[in-house]
Amino acid sequence: MNLSDLPTNLESIKRFFKLRNAIKIIAIFVSVGIYHFTFEYKAPAENFLTMYFGQSKNFKFYSGAPGGFYIKIGEYLKTETLNKKEYDFIVESKETAGSLDNLNKVITRSNSFGLVNEVTAPPNDYSRSQANYITPLYLERLHIFYRKDAFEKSVRKLDSKIAATSKKPVLKLKTDIFTKAFLNNARINGGPHGSGTRLLTSYFLNTIEDFDPKPLYSYNNKDGKKHLMEEKDIDILFSLVGDPIPWFKELVKNDNYGMISIDPALIVKVNSTYNLNLRFADFKGKYNFKDVKVITTTGSYVNLIASKDITNNTIIEVLKLLQKGKTAFKMSVSSGQIDQDIIGQLDEIEFDSKIDKFNKEKTSLLQSFILFCLTISISSFIIILFLITSISRLKISKYYRVITEIYQEYLTFEYEITNATRGIKTPILNNNSLNRVSELCLGFQKVLQTINNAFSDYKIGAITENDYKDLLKEFHVIVEDFNNGLHRRLFHAISDGETIKLEELRSYFFAGFLKSSDYERLSEFFEIKK
Repeated sequence: MNLSDLPTNLESIKRFFKLRNAIKIIAIFVSVGIYHFTFEYKAPAENFLTMYFGQSKNFKFYSGAPGGFYIKIGEYLKTETLNKKEYDFIVESKETAGSLDNLNKVITRSNSFGLVNEVTAPPNDYSRSQANYITPLYLERLHIFYRKDAFEKSVRKLDSKIAATSKKPVLKLKTDIFTKAFLNNARINGGPHGSGTRLLTSYFLNTIEDFDPKPLYSYNNKDGKKHLMEEKDIDILFSLVGDPIPWFKELVKNDNYGMISIDPALIVKVNSTYNLNLRFADFKGKYNFKDVKVITTTGSYVNLIASKDITNNTIIEVLKLLQKGKTAFKMSVSSGQIDQDIIGQLDEIEFDSKIDKFNKEKTSLLQSFILFCLTISISSFIIILFLITSISRLKISKYYRVITEIYQEYLTFEYEITNATRGIKTPILNNNSLNRVSELCLGFQKVLQTINNAFSDYKIGAITENDYKDLLKEFHVIVEDFNNGLHRRLFHAISDGETIKLEELRSYFFAGFLKSSDYERLSEFFEIKK
């Protein structure tokens, strides 16, 4: 190596590392982006970047309207996480219209939990894939209260001879004329918009044959009870809630109000029509009134759900909180939600098995980090390979284009392609042999410069080894054509007596324009002429 070559080589080394490092940086950034967006879409709870950098410590719990059991769960979690130092996160309870509203919010908002009745999202519903369904919590029963005076008035209006008190309304697939007449004239509260109560009420009323339901009132449970008992501007109150609830016990103990039964056949029809999984249920052990043994209804489970980005670790902590809170629910009577002598709703489902399940499925931070590293390594390798190959192909296509331009500019007067398939070239010779020599030398210089440029790109890694070898084959072909063309022109020029000095011939040889064998033959020709 000459000292004069050292700066050039050092510059090439610098360019090599700059290019490769730039490609690596681009590949890593792209890989991290692909990893993040893929995991955020498929399994956000297992995303290492979210777990380590972006996991919020504040979670929203979408519960329900005042007066229901949903909001009591939300308030309990809020109180526990806000006041106890043992928890490193806070749950913020949010009032909502009910089950459907909760589902929409959990699906569309990150770091959130909610309570959703399965009526809102049946087993095969698309929305189930958009949230993490953790566990059923308890069974909600459909309570249907009615004003006895309004029903008796409806019966007497239909048939004055019948003792109104001998009839009781029952929801059936083919409902009797007295119940249907009452439904036609009654002012019915179906629960707030966005609640499971309203959805289930509309399902049942729309399934009854030969019955066209009127628009429903939209009071929540607490306000609905007030309008039923005090304002008396509604006649029937539907409520899908956990029980027993003290202010419903007021209704069942009051002789002015009754409960409407649901015939099992109607439940079966609603299940098949709307693809639901409603259970047969009753109120035995829940309320103590004389008709409790004959009232039949339906029930569906309330599910605890979470947004997809909630990790299994957080889910486990919330389940443990609910497990711990069973006693608190059972003994909490200050807000008038649960009787202390009645087992709380949360005792209907045992959480231990669910906690074990999520413990087995949870992804530790170390596991997530290892998966992150493997994913980034593999994807970076693929991207680096793609970028290097793409850059190489772009460079190669540029050099092929340069070769084509040089050939068209300097060699089209030298050869005629007689067989395109086999690449057979027939030399062309006209009378301006010596004039063409300088043009061929200029073209030859461009070829050599192009070869040097390609070699520089190869040294810095801009062209792959395989692509460079293929390119050299093309260079060898065009160099051979220039060698032959120049030799032929010089031979004919000397043969025709045109003036060419031996020094010029030597300069062509030392510049690399003539092969040694051609130079020797032409030199011998000079000797002969002497």
